[in-house]
Amino acid sequence: MMPASLIPLSLLFTIIFSIPNGIITATTSMGLVMGTPSDLISGHLLSGNPVAFLAFRTFTFTCQDQIIIYLTNAKIAHYMKIPPRIVFPIFILSSVITSTVQYATAIYLLQHVPNICTPENSIWRCLGLQNTFSTTIIFSLTGSFNMSSQYSSVLWGFLVGAILPILSWSLCKMYPNIKWFAFIHFPMFLMATNAIPPAPAAEYPS
Repeated sequence: MMPASLIPLSLLFTIIFSIPNGIITATTSMGLVMGTPSDLISGHLLSGNPVAFLAFRTFTFTCQDQIIIYLTNAKIAHYMKIPPRIVFPIFILSSVITSTVQYATAIYLLQHVPNICTPENSIWRCLGLQNTFSTTIIFSLTGSFNMSSQYSSVLWGFLVGAILPILSWSLCKMYPNIKWFAFIHFPMFLMATNAIPPAPAAEYPS
């Protein structure tokens, strides 16, 4: 189980990053994917404890993702001039209904579909859940990437991801007459790769 002392840390993480993430999502329609920072933190704090790792991930990444979804829906409701006193109860009611239906559906499928979420059943492979399982194994049991680990070069992706948008922005400012520089959008290119696990890599060029 996750230590109770980490619950305030997970909630603080969610509160701090929800505000800038909400602003970025509202202005660009592209949200920050905070799963990796959350996994790095919980992988160090909860090494060897996959159940606690998933609990911390739920309080950070999953909660923040739900916050952004609700804010997006609230923004649409605001544009449609639906009063907040109507929107908020609908949010609560829909959360209760969907969570109940989703849980009941999952239990039904697990009990009635043979070999569900296994390679033997090519139709019901549950690629999204396999991705979560792999993340838990990599960050919790194997351990987070550090500079002495086998896959330490992956950490350079943080630096590359921070530099590339600055590079494209600088090119637009230095050469304003070259219009096609404005179409170089590295965050969009990199954001598309986020869906490759579990989506097949062959779908990326499309």
